[in-house]
Amino acid sequence: MKYNPTNGQIYDPEDGQTIATMSESATPEQAKLLTAARAMLAALQQLTEAATHHQADAPAALKAARAAIAQATQEPAK
Repeated sequence: MKYNPTNGQIYDPEDGQTIATMSESATPEQAKLLTAARAMLAALQQLTEAATHHQADAPAALKAARAAIAQATQEPAK
């Protein structure tokens, strides 16, 4: 996703569709976080998959990653 600070829109560079429009009070950090959300979710999903196969007991960071995935996908945490 890309952020256009001129019009405050976040769009998908592959199809040009607008995904979100940031308000005038939004900060650049908020825009960066929103544009990174898809990649962050994918990374957390990979992390939990890899860790699940290497550890029986998940550490606190793995539990937090699973909770973040559940929140983003609106599915129960595994």
